[in-house]
Amino acid sequence: MNSFQLSSDGFLSLFPRNKASKKNLVCKANTRIDQIDEANTRIDQIENDITKNAKEIDDTYERLLSMERYSRDYNLRFYNIPESTGEDCIAKLCDIIGNDLQLQANIENAHRIGPFEDDGTPRPILAKFLCRLEWFRVIKKRDLRNGVRVSDDLIWEDHQKKKQLRSVMKEAFEAGKRPRFHHGKLYIDGELHQA
Repeated sequence: MNSFQLSSDGFLSLFPRNKASKKNLVCKANTRIDQIDEANTRIDQIENDITKNAKEIDDTYERLLSMERYSRDYNLRFYNIPESTGEDCIAKLCDIIGNDLQLQANIENAHRIGPFEDDGTPRPILAKFLCRLEWFRVIKKRDLRNGVRVSDDLIWEDHQKKKQLRSVMKEAFEAGKRPRFHHGKLYIDGELHQA
């Protein structure tokens, strides 16, 4: 009991015994409480700013994707066209489209994309059409002569989404519905598909 008494006396000796010291201690405690309140207010403001900035970043990212999609709207990728040095990609495409679709294509620009393959596989040709109607007639056909395939020029994000939704698109097609992937969204018979 004596050791407890001594330790409690020692503990009590830490607190000031006169009124001035107690008043000083209360003043310091109030100052610390005010500083903590001020810090909490600043933390709340910073959290609000972070939330606001995160929303602005998301909005900016969506606008960027929208602009990139828009810039690729008239583009098509052509696969399995034999590659040769010094080739004129526009002339090659006009020949293929003219023979398969009896269409005089107005192509603004066309060039090969991607690195050379060691196995000799020809690189795809990226073509920008001037007329939406021509673009539509070519993309509707999809498979041209000699194994030439045509696809949209999707941005990377849309390409990944389309890969994820491929099984849903296949099921819809097999059920007699019309799946359509457009600007990062899947439509089935004109209705937006909710994943």
